[in-house]
Amino acid sequence: MFGRDRRPEPDAIEAIIGPRASFSGNLTCDASIRIDGNVEGGDIQTPVNVILTETARVECNITAKTVSIRGFYRGTIDANRVE
Repeated sequence: MFGRDRRPEPDAIEAIIGPRASFSGNLTCDASIRIDGNVEGGDIQTPVNVILTETARVECNITAKTVSIRGFYRGTIDANRVE
């Protein structure tokens, strides 16, 4: 669908919530996710990485291989590694 014939590289960031964006709900992606803005409730799921930058304010549950946190985070994390 949408012309994609192969999976993205594991470190490729394909989903970005920008610094002026706010999101509430469930986000599922098969590539890395970077969050610069606000996530209020719901779940984030990916088989690879979630990166919360300095400007991120996130209150949700995260399931990922690796989660890197530099901003504010509150919730439950299910990951192999948290930085």
